[in-house]
Amino acid sequence: MLTEVGHKFPDCEVIKGSTLFMEWLGIEPDNYAMLISMSNDHKDKEMEKMVNWIINERSRTKPHILLDAHFLNFNYGIPTDVTGAWISQMNIYFVITAPSDEILTRIENDEKISGRERPMFNEIVDRAAKIDKLRSYQKMTVDRAHELGAMYGKNVYEILNKNGDLASAANTFIDNLTRG
Repeated sequence: MLTEVGHKFPDCEVIKGSTLFMEWLGIEPDNYAMLISMSNDHKDKEMEKMVNWIINERSRTKPHILLDAHFLNFNYGIPTDVTGAWISQMNIYFVITAPSDEILTRIENDEKISGRERPMFNEIVDRAAKIDKLRSYQKMTVDRAHELGAMYGKNVYEILNKNGDLASAANTFIDNLTRG
């Protein structure tokens, strides 16, 4: 969806946070197992440095930056807050949601295509239980975004990306972005 935002809103540079972060850490692209294995303290410190570099030092070709990053990560069934002081430097917070069954289908399809395993569910194998877990994860993420929004005085927008309707979700995103 964020790629679509970049096409529809040309003044906005979309930065895929995980891709840039792995490059920043010297990790091979898509080596998520290596990223997960690193200590959270190390990742937190490096994320802070990277975001400061993006905002203050990195040369820009566009006036707006959209950093695609998570509020929480879920590995082996355990939620981990992956925000730090860096998040206070963002102007607006967005949470992209979708029906949990759609998310699970996307994850399963991505795993088949890319071969990337996502250790989100620990030992859960039942599809209905995975959907329930994803619903819980989304609620935790939305709640965390609102906590941070209240803490730092930022607007929080929840964008529903239903049925893979990227154009509609992107339009809603841009409408909220331009409103501030």
